[in-house]
Amino acid sequence: MENLGQLVPTKQFVLSNIERMQSQLIRISNTINGVLEFTYNERIMLGQCIQVCHEDLNTMTALANRIGELGTDAYLEMIDEKWDHFSSVIDIIGESVESASMRNGVGHPPLRF
Repeated sequence: MENLGQLVPTKQFVLSNIERMQSQLIRISNTINGVLEFTYNERIMLGQCIQVCHEDLNTMTALANRIGELGTDAYLEMIDEKWDHFSSVIDIIGESVESASMRNGVGHPPLRF
């Protein structure tokens, strides 16, 4: 009962957040593919970023499914690390979309989480 002051997220809470991010990533991917024109190199880079994000989300899902087992704190720490990586890749995607939006004269689509 020493950790009464700390809230530990439940498996379902973590999984529902990951699921929400997966839906938003699909929406981002659809927006990228349908709204803006990108250079060849930007398309390659964005495709790789989307792939990395999917891999991060799959890894976080696998880790979240282990919450409740022995060593839950370790799983939560690994999820946090993956989440930070995922967020940094999303920032790269956002910067590319902003750049293409300005170049294409299109308003910036709402892609931030």
